[in-house]
Amino acid sequence: FANLKLERWDIAKHWLLKAKNSNSHLVVFNPVIKDIFDLYEAEIALETGDFKLAKSILQARFKSFQSRYGPDHLKSISSTNNLAQVYENQGKPEKALQLYKSTNDKLLKLYPTRIDDRVVVLNNLAMYLSSLEKYNQAEQHLLQALEIGQKQLGPLHDDIINVKSNLFQVYTLSGQLKKGFEYSLKNFQDIFEEFGSDHPASIRLADNVGFSLEMQGKLKDALTIYKKLRGPFENTYGATSHDYQSNEQSICRIQGGLKRYKEFLKCSRLIFEWHRDWQGETHRATISAKSSFARALIMTRNPELGLKIAIEASNEAIKYIGKNSLEGKSTTQFVESICKVSKSTQCKDF
Repeated sequence: FANLKLERWDIAKHWLLKAKNSNSHLVVFNPVIKDIFDLYEAEIALETGDFKLAKSILQARFKSFQSRYGPDHLKSISSTNNLAQVYENQGKPEKALQLYKSTNDKLLKLYPTRIDDRVVVLNNLAMYLSSLEKYNQAEQHLLQALEIGQKQLGPLHDDIINVKSNLFQVYTLSGQLKKGFEYSLKNFQDIFEEFGSDHPASIRLADNVGFSLEMQGKLKDALTIYKKLRGPFENTYGATSHDYQSNEQSICRIQGGLKRYKEFLKCSRLIFEWHRDWQGETHRATISAKSSFARALIMTRNPELGLKIAIEASNEAIKYIGKNSLEGKSTTQFVESICKVSKSTQCKDF
């Protein structure tokens, strides 16, 4: 579980299998223990791109809950939401949306007081709609999640902070940059005034302000905020945490935007190596970081090596995540854009 929290998927898988083998009698005869192992195994499979295994586990879990508790039991409804994530990652929007909406409708009808579950499902549904560029629908679901969740869960609850961050992203991605900046700044100021700059909620909301400035093209201002967040991220989460590395990735992205290519190449390599060592070579974040490293190599006049690594990243994204996934599409489009202007023989085999 500790390695799952750190998103060290390969190591987590090793210990999960070891625990499963050591407690095989419990896994077989105790449904509660089996459910825990199944959830962990499905999460690892989902994050490492083994969608076939994740789908198999979650479908069996869904059928088991329906058989044991009935289709309207909370466990059955929650398992529908988990299954929707598999279809989302496989690039099957119609099936994913159908399951997300079904989960939300059943929670609203049968469990209206389960506010925390409803907020999570509304958030998941909204962010999937956002990934399909259906921003108006996404915004409405996020505003609904805030309306029902803020009073009961409180302004510092992780799920509420997630919803606020995601609503900011929807404003930004839909081109409402001014609205997004004002919203992110107000959220940060409200938390900062009451709880200080080192509170985890303040850190995350300050990161939104930095990203908003970045999207407005104010790169130096954004870089200043990201660099100021280094200390709080390290003190709160640790230098090897995903949150700290995400901030480092933001700094690195700005260095590339400012055409500081030497710094961009160095940080791109470090970020790729961190994801590879901590999350495994087949993880979606590792593949994206590998593609960014390839971009940095091309920018620093090492086009052949950069193209080679970019093609590797694209092939891995298609193999492990799927050609219709966000990573599959983005890495392939990146290689195609290079090959349009490159005379490299590597492009002939792509």
